[in-house]
Amino acid sequence: MIARVRNGCVVVLSAIYMCAAGFGQRTDQGVGSARIRKAARQQSQKRARTMPGANAADLRGRAIAQKIKMRVAESAAAFGSGAGWNSLGPMPLPSDASGIGLQDYNWVSGRASAVVIDPNDGTGNTVFAGGAYGGLWKSINAGTASPSPGAVIWMPLTDDQATLAVGAVAVQPQTSNPDPNKSVVLLGTGETNSSADSYYGLGILRSGDGGQSWTKQKAGVNVTLYHIDFRDDKNGWVVGERGVLLRTVDGGETWTPVATNTNVTLLSVQFLNDDEGWTIGRGGTILRSSDQGRTWTPQSSTTKQNLYSLHFNKKIGWVVGGEGIVLRYERD
Repeated sequence: MIARVRNGCVVVLSAIYMCAAGFGQRTDQGVGSARIRKAARQQSQKRARTMPGANAADLRGRAIAQKIKMRVAESAAAFGSGAGWNSLGPMPLPSDASGIGLQDYNWVSGRASAVVIDPNDGTGNTVFAGGAYGGLWKSINAGTASPSPGAVIWMPLTDDQATLAVGAVAVQPQTSNPDPNKSVVLLGTGETNSSADSYYGLGILRSGDGGQSWTKQKAGVNVTLYHIDFRDDKNGWVVGERGVLLRTVDGGETWTPVATNTNVTLLSVQFLNDDEGWTIGRGGTILRSSDQGRTWTPQSSTTKQNLYSLHFNKKIGWVVGGEGIVLRYERD
């Protein structure tokens, strides 16, 4: 019986060994097949992404350019020639980085926080546009020089500066022999639009050559600045957070703080003449000065909405703000 048990053990052990050997052979064969399938799949994917004699990046660039061209054509067809508003760029991109709709805001291009037409270019083709954190851009064919919106070219001007946050931009009008290549451009940095991705500024940047080079001005404040207004090539005003209002009388070379007796963020300013000025801000704030900005008096606005933009002609003033509010004021 012992012998048979031993023999049985031998038989069992042999069977186990033989089964294990056979399993190992099948496993090796399975691994080999998996490797072959993986290599074949990689080759298939590679062939789908390559073209003999062509660069994949160049092909993708051409495809994006064609897509943008088609989108511009569709926009032109929808609006018609010379009617309504046409987008001048930048072209929007899909916002969902996950690819499966986890955080999809549809097509976006970021916040455009400031725009101004250079008054020293009589053709109206020179335009400056600023992004929330995209820096300042310039186009010299944004007007009638371009046959279509898709032909407008934008050039970045502040990629080498300490901040890309833009809150306001202004161009000083030249009183004689205007030349856009010599335009003085003032850039108020920082952007606070109650967004989690808004950034603080680093003061005022000044360019004396149409945006080709920049120097940081000594504004004496460390807050975000929102709007710049120039009466002429020497006298200008800037408003910003915490009721800050700055004045220059030397074309932006130096800036002097002016007391407004408010801590409310001011968002827009305009002087109608040498004496009369207006500024508006958050919470329905409206201030008026009639003594060249030395003192400021609160005005009734009948609203608590934030007021964002201000414009006066000779007799009528307009203010726009949150919740679609539009205010009108008639001067005496």
